[in-house]
Amino acid sequence: MAPVDEGPSESLNLEIVDFIQNLGSCWRCAIRFTRERKPETYQRKSDEFKLEPEEKLLKASPCVICLGLVQDHFIKEVVMDEVCQQVLKFDCDSATFSCMVSLPVAIMLREQAVWFLLTDKFPDLLSKNLKIDYVTSLKDVWKFVFTEPLEKKLNKQLEHSSSPFQIHISILYKDEIAECGALVDICPEKFKHRYNRTRVYREGIFTRNAAQSVLSGLSAKDFQKHYTLKVPNCSAHYGPVQCSHNSIHIAGRYQKFSRTLCQTPWFIEGEKHMDTSIQELICKHLEPFFKTQSVKFSSSGREDVDVRTLGKGRPFAIELIDPHRTIFTQDQITQLQNVINNSTDAIQIRDLQAVTKEQLSVLKEGEEEKTKIYRALCVTLDGSTPTEEDLAKINAITDLVLMQKTPLRVLHRRPLAVRPRTVHEMNATLLDDRPGHFILRLKTQAGTYIKEFVHGDFNRTLPNLCVLLGRPVDIVALDVDAVELDWPPAIAIKT
Repeated sequence: MAPVDEGPSESLNLEIVDFIQNLGSCWRCAIRFTRERKPETYQRKSDEFKLEPEEKLLKASPCVICLGLVQDHFIKEVVMDEVCQQVLKFDCDSATFSCMVSLPVAIMLREQAVWFLLTDKFPDLLSKNLKIDYVTSLKDVWKFVFTEPLEKKLNKQLEHSSSPFQIHISILYKDEIAECGALVDICPEKFKHRYNRTRVYREGIFTRNAAQSVLSGLSAKDFQKHYTLKVPNCSAHYGPVQCSHNSIHIAGRYQKFSRTLCQTPWFIEGEKHMDTSIQELICKHLEPFFKTQSVKFSSSGREDVDVRTLGKGRPFAIELIDPHRTIFTQDQITQLQNVINNSTDAIQIRDLQAVTKEQLSVLKEGEEEKTKIYRALCVTLDGSTPTEEDLAKINAITDLVLMQKTPLRVLHRRPLAVRPRTVHEMNATLLDDRPGHFILRLKTQAGTYIKEFVHGDFNRTLPNLCVLLGRPVDIVALDVDAVELDWPPAIAIKT
């Protein structure tokens, strides 16, 4: 007798294979139940095993287990051609791919039925401790059989889990719902609420996880009360093929010279408020190059529409979702940067480059940790001019902690809160040719509302410049001179 927790010995495998084939199984499924794991075994022809020809046993009926999916009689090259054509239409230049196959839940029921019949027939060979997962996965066998044809037709190399290009093949079965009705009979409370929640269960109420939870721990007696293995009326067939590629991330820094340009598309009640944005000026060139129609724009903070960003610019990143063009060089990215810069006077970008998803954490961390340098044109509202003593008092202040209540102008989109923010340094300089006007340079913590610090926002920011100078002050214009985040790395431009 074989050891308790081991499978049948090699000399007895054919006995098990013969039993399963007589149930109406194809030879590949029969071998699966012997725990055969070698890909080359499934890639052979049935006559190499001295097995009964499938046509004699099945009379061209679909396999009772795989529904014809890996059955020689039902494997048609034209079907695989159709699958490959759907993949080729996606037009992705990736050199590799990974393949995921979605199987009908009915196959789980059929495998379970055969397993119970098998353990009942060979109680001395198959331990009661063994479970259905002892059987070699049908998904694995499908890949053993079809990987090589797919690789040849797609001219791509299969990588089981690491490829950024994923192909998802759905296998459909016409009698799926009828056969899975046995699951409802076995465990009605599991499914009764699903019939009325079609939005939640858009892919159907019979999922693999739900079936697994019902079948797990179920006895053969309870299972066989509600389900009997029968020859299927039809074979499984290939459904839609879905392709996707992992996102590509492009980063850089932008300077903004316009005081009438928003960072991202601005919509009010569904209507676009401004003609274009920084995102659109950049992405309208990236999207056709990478053959993507969806992007996500992020940056290290954002400036108001009427604020310029100068100096080295503001770090930004763009996620190109599901790109079809994935092979490119830094020279090509630099050429794109030049095209963008030559297409507009409103912005300029620099250091454009591909980055990894992991590197984006620097951008997110910088939102809280970085400092910014601003230059503000300010004016007193009472017609007075600050004295040298007033300016010296301002210039001597360091690490001033502000308590900023959410500004009125952003209260509609930000929660009401009081946020402490630090002004590290200030330097004020009078403008001789403009009475009452002065330039204020500030180095502040990220997230400081500069406009509100200057005019006070009805004292929602305290202390503010009005309090410090003892007179009403407003801001005329604001520039961001530096975002002190050294990211992404500088790119040397070839000359």
